[in-house]
Amino acid sequence: MINLSETTLMWFIVHFIVDYYIMHPNKLEKQMLCKFSSSLIIYITLFGCFLKNNSWKEISFLFITSIVSHTLVYYFNRDLNKSNTQKFTDNSIPYTFIRHVGLQVFILLLIVILSQSITPLKSFLPLVFYGVPTRTILQWLLLIILMHSPANTTMKIAFEKFQVPDKKVYWLQSFLDDKTGNHITATIPGAGALIGTMERLITCLLMDLGQYALIGLIFTSKSVARFDRISKDQAFAEYYLLGTLYSVLFVIIAYRIIF
Repeated sequence: MINLSETTLMWFIVHFIVDYYIMHPNKLEKQMLCKFSSSLIIYITLFGCFLKNNSWKEISFLFITSIVSHTLVYYFNRDLNKSNTQKFTDNSIPYTFIRHVGLQVFILLLIVILSQSITPLKSFLPLVFYGVPTRTILQWLLLIILMHSPANTTMKIAFEKFQVPDKKVYWLQSFLDDKTGNHITATIPGAGALIGTMERLITCLLMDLGQYALIGLIFTSKSVARFDRISKDQAFAEYYLLGTLYSVLFVIIAYRIIF
C-alpha cells in the first residue's frame, strides 16, 4: 500500500476537518465567511509551521492547492444540495456521488504528490509521544476523523435514492401505538449516523487487533435492534443492508490505505 509520510497524514487530517466538519455540506449557506476565515487561518498556521524546515516554494504549491480545492468543493456542494432534492428514477449510481468521490480522490492524490517530499515537523512532532510513535497517533487520528462525517456524508450521497420514503411510518420520529394509544418514539434524529460511526470505529479496532470473527457480532447486534422493521419493510431491509456493506467496505479501504 501507499506509505504515507507524516506530512501527508497531517495534511489529510486538516483537509478532512475543513471539508467535512468546518465547512460541512449541510451548513454551507450559514456563516460561510466565518467558515472560510477559520479554514484559512488553519492553513496559514500549518504553512508557517512547515516553513521552518522547508522552502516556501514547496509549501506554497501545497497551500494553494488546498485552498483552491476547498473552494471547488464548496461550489460543488452547493450544487450537490440542489441535486439531492431531485428524485432518482433508475438504478445507476448517482452522478453526484461519482463527481463527489472523483473530486476528493483527485485532491488527495495532489496532496500526496506535493507533500511526500516535504520535511515533517520534527521540532513540533517528536518521534515518540508517551511511548506511542507519532506516526501511529496521526494514522489513528486520521482514521477516526474519516469514520464519522466523511463516511456518513458519502453514504448519504451514494444511497439517497434508496432511502425509505417519508410516508413510511417507521421513518417518523414518533407515533401513537394502535393498541395502547401511548406516544412511542420510533427513532431519534441522528441516532442512525452515530450508530454507523460507532460501528466503523469498533470495526477498525477489531481489524487492528486481528479479531475479524468478532466483527460479525457488531452487525448481529444491529440486526437484532432493527429485526422487527427489517422483517416487515423490504425497502428498509435493502437500505439497511446497503449501509452495512458500505460501512464494511469503507473501513477496509480506509484502514488499508492509512496503515
